[in-house]
Amino acid sequence: MKAKPAAALPKKLMNVSLDGIELDDVSLAKAVIHDATFEGARLDDVSLAKATIHNATFEKAEFDDVEFRKAKINNASFKGAELSDVTFAKCKINNGSFEGAKMDDITFAGATLKNGNLDGMTIEGCSIEGLSIDGVRIDELLKEKRTS
Repeated sequence: MKAKPAAALPKKLMNVSLDGIELDDVSLAKAVIHDATFEGARLDDVSLAKATIHNATFEKAEFDDVEFRKAKINNASFKGAELSDVTFAKCKINNGSFEGAKMDDITFAGATLKNGNLDGMTIEGCSIEGLSIDGVRIDELLKEKRTS
């Protein structure tokens, strides 16, 4: 039996409030998301791969099995969000806030975060190979710390 493809939403979401929305098995790959709010939303098995996200709020949202691979994210807030099994691999994040976010089983391999807020964020069981924050390789910094 052939697997059912993920449902697709419009590829442009602009000036929209999707607060509290529940998205399950949805593709927003290569979408352009601008001036959008997803506060308190629940995203499960959602692809945002190669999406361009600008001025978006995902505060207190829940993410499970979500892909942001190679996405370009500018001015986005994940404040208080809960993220599990999420990949930000090779993602470019500028002015992103993860303040108070809880992350479990997250991949940041090859990602770059500039001008971000990580205050109070909890990270557990996450891959950070190649992660650079403000030009500092975090994976290498942690490796040094653990061996000293």
